[in-house]
Amino acid sequence: MTSKNSRAHAAPPFKNEEVLRALSVFLPEVVLEAAEREFTGSPDDPFQGHITDAVLLIMSTLSEELAARVIAYCPELAVQVQHVLSDPEEFIQSLRDDNVE
Repeated sequence: MTSKNSRAHAAPPFKNEEVLRALSVFLPEVVLEAAEREFTGSPDDPFQGHITDAVLLIMSTLSEELAARVIAYCPELAVQVQHVLSDPEEFIQSLRDDNVE
Protein backbone atom coordinates (compact mmCIF):
# COMPACT_ATOMS: atom_id res chain seq x y z
CA MET A 1 0.00 0.00 0.00
CA THR A 2 1.39 3.39 -0.91
CA SER A 3 0.44 6.93 -0.18
CA LYS A 4 0.04 9.05 -3.30
CA ASN A 5 2.14 11.84 -1.79
CA SER A 6 4.82 10.03 0.20
CA ARG A 7 5.34 6.79 -1.71
CA ALA A 8 5.78 5.13 1.65
CA HIS A 9 4.82 1.49 1.65
CA ALA A 10 3.02 0.24 4.77
CA ALA A 11 3.93 -3.20 6.15
CA PRO A 12 5.74 -4.44 3.04
CA PRO A 13 6.38 -8.19 2.68
CA PHE A 14 9.98 -8.10 3.86
CA LYS A 15 11.66 -9.22 7.06
CA ASN A 16 12.93 -6.93 9.82
CA GLU A 17 16.50 -7.94 9.01
CA GLU A 18 16.14 -7.08 5.32
CA VAL A 19 14.74 -3.62 5.94
CA LEU A 20 17.15 -2.78 8.76
CA ARG A 21 20.08 -3.99 6.63
CA ALA A 22 18.99 -1.62 3.87
CA LEU A 23 18.61 1.25 6.33
CA SER A 24 22.11 0.61 7.68
CA VAL A 25 23.54 1.44 4.27
CA PHE A 26 22.81 5.16 4.60
CA LEU A 27 21.39 6.05 8.00
CA PRO A 28 23.58 7.42 10.79
CA GLU A 29 24.16 4.87 13.56
CA VAL A 30 22.05 6.77 16.10
CA VAL A 31 19.03 6.82 13.75
CA LEU A 32 19.50 3.15 12.90
CA GLU A 33 19.61 2.26 16.59
CA ALA A 34 16.32 4.11 17.11
CA ALA A 35 14.76 2.18 14.21
CA GLU A 36 15.99 -1.10 15.70
CA ARG A 37 14.35 -0.20 19.03
CA GLU A 38 11.13 0.69 17.23
CA PHE A 39 10.89 -2.55 15.27
CA THR A 40 11.53 -5.19 17.87
CA GLY A 41 11.14 -8.87 17.32
CA SER A 42 13.03 -11.54 15.51
CA PRO A 43 15.08 -10.61 12.45
CA ASP A 44 12.85 -13.05 10.54
CA ASP A 45 9.61 -11.38 11.65
CA PRO A 46 7.69 -9.46 9.00
CA PHE A 47 8.55 -5.75 8.99
CA GLN A 48 5.58 -3.81 10.34
CA GLY A 49 6.59 -0.24 9.52
CA HIS A 50 6.65 1.97 6.48
CA ILE A 51 9.45 2.07 3.94
CA THR A 52 10.02 4.39 1.02
CA ASP A 53 10.85 3.67 -2.58
CA ALA A 54 14.46 4.60 -1.78
CA VAL A 55 14.69 1.84 0.84
CA LEU A 56 13.19 -0.64 -1.61
CA LEU A 57 15.79 0.40 -4.18
CA ILE A 58 18.58 -0.08 -1.62
CA MET A 59 17.19 -3.50 -0.81
CA SER A 60 17.43 -4.36 -4.49
CA THR A 61 21.19 -3.74 -4.37
CA LEU A 62 21.70 -6.27 -1.57
CA SER A 63 20.99 -9.40 -3.62
CA GLU A 64 19.44 -10.58 -6.86
CA GLU A 65 16.78 -12.39 -4.86
CA LEU A 66 15.81 -9.17 -3.03
CA ALA A 67 15.81 -7.22 -6.31
CA ALA A 68 13.36 -9.75 -7.77
CA ARG A 69 11.16 -9.55 -4.66
CA VAL A 70 11.17 -5.73 -4.76
CA ILE A 71 10.04 -5.80 -8.40
CA ALA A 72 7.37 -8.41 -7.62
CA TYR A 73 6.10 -6.26 -4.74
CA CYS A 74 6.30 -2.95 -6.57
CA PRO A 75 6.38 -3.50 -10.35
CA GLU A 76 6.34 0.24 -11.04
CA LEU A 77 9.91 0.34 -9.65
CA ALA A 78 11.25 -2.19 -12.18
CA VAL A 79 12.95 0.42 -14.40
CA GLN A 80 14.44 2.20 -11.38
CA VAL A 81 15.70 -1.10 -9.94
CA GLN A 82 17.48 -1.87 -13.21
CA HIS A 83 18.98 1.62 -13.25
CA VAL A 84 20.17 1.31 -9.64
CA LEU A 85 21.64 -2.12 -10.33
CA SER A 86 23.67 -0.68 -13.19
CA ASP A 87 25.66 1.37 -10.63
CA PRO A 88 24.62 0.58 -7.06
CA GLU A 89 27.53 2.45 -5.46
CA GLU A 90 26.56 5.69 -7.19
CA PHE A 91 22.96 5.34 -6.02
CA ILE A 92 23.98 4.58 -2.44
CA GLN A 93 26.46 7.44 -2.39
CA SER A 94 23.77 9.84 -3.61
CA LEU A 95 21.56 8.79 -0.69
CA ARG A 96 24.41 9.25 1.76
CA ASP A 97 25.13 12.69 0.29
CA ASP A 98 21.45 13.66 0.59
CA ASN A 99 21.39 12.44 4.19
CA VAL A 100 24.35 14.65 5.13
CA GLU A 101 22.89 17.87 3.74
